[in-house]
Amino acid sequence: MGVQHAPVSRRRPPRPVLAFLLITALTLAGCTNAPPPDSGTQAPGTGTSSPAPGSSLDGPVFGRIPEIVDRVRPSIVTVRTPKGVGSGVVYRSGGVIVTNRHVVARSQQQQAPVFDRVTIVFATGKQAQGRVVGADYPTDLAVIRVNRTGLNAAEFRTELPEVGELAVAIGSPLGFRESSTAGIISGLNRSFPAAQTQRPLINLIQTDAAISPGSSGGALVSGNAKVVGINELYLPPGQTGAVSIGFAIPSATVVDVVEQILRTGSAEHAVLGVAVVEVTPALADQLGLQRARGVLVQRVVEGSGAAEAGIRPGDVIVRLAGRRIDTVNTVYSVLRRHDPGDTVPVTIVRNGQERQLRITLTQR
Repeated sequence: MGVQHAPVSRRRPPRPVLAFLLITALTLAGCTNAPPPDSGTQAPGTGTSSPAPGSSLDGPVFGRIPEIVDRVRPSIVTVRTPKGVGSGVVYRSGGVIVTNRHVVARSQQQQAPVFDRVTIVFATGKQAQGRVVGADYPTDLAVIRVNRTGLNAAEFRTELPEVGELAVAIGSPLGFRESSTAGIISGLNRSFPAAQTQRPLINLIQTDAAISPGSSGGALVSGNAKVVGINELYLPPGQTGAVSIGFAIPSATVVDVVEQILRTGSAEHAVLGVAVVEVTPALADQLGLQRARGVLVQRVVEGSGAAEAGIRPGDVIVRLAGRRIDTVNTVYSVLRRHDPGDTVPVTIVRNGQERQLRITLTQR
């Protein structure tokens, strides 16, 4: 997505680890294989980044929606690949676009390679060839460059929105360019267990602004016309009975990952170097723990920070970097606040006794 760049601290905000293949109860908004609507069925977007005369973003909530859409719509693009159609957002006016990795992936297989070239359709209806310059599997983000200048770059709001705030989702569901839906921010820091999704989904923004196939990579916008997230997935009503439950990657994560890709071509993610499972009451009984808490280390990667710190299979991690650990998702949430090379304290339980260690995080 487009961005007006505020300084980004080296201390990174939480970054969600997103599953490329989800359980059937979750559907990536992703590309749609449906053909895009005939160009004669809709007019090109004519929005401008300037407010309409006499309008204000300080009016009643729903009265602001047309103004919000008018400001952000010029920054929304459609991303066409041989696989289908998705969405994207202009991140820099000099031709940088952000979308989801799964929008530009060659297949739905886990960690499938991405297309080198895609077609970008702008709000004006004009098209350009785009080159995928980098993609990050853990966060499901990708960066595309086009040979264009003077584009309308969206502005990111990197602080989290509040639950109950206005939310407007803008994208190209089923190929219908610059479609807008409205709702509210329904929840923050939403997570899905790694056991269900192959990789944990954490720190997502939940919204009831409708998200559909083809919406992935589009913008979730707050009431001040700033992008608070990149639309990622939704719960399909036919499979779950859910009504308008969708999720977006927070803008702070997007800015961090995109800036890394633009600098180096890839993004770094800190890891402990262990495989862990949550300690259930039954597992606690087996281990002789007084109560169920923490995560059990099943495996330690040779040469990792955990191995160097002396962590062993069978240890139970109960605190990490000063935060109490109750779930696997909590571990990932803590790691998203740190960089490879950071040294953090960890509390483990071994043979019923607590021990204090320090781990230097390594890179995924």
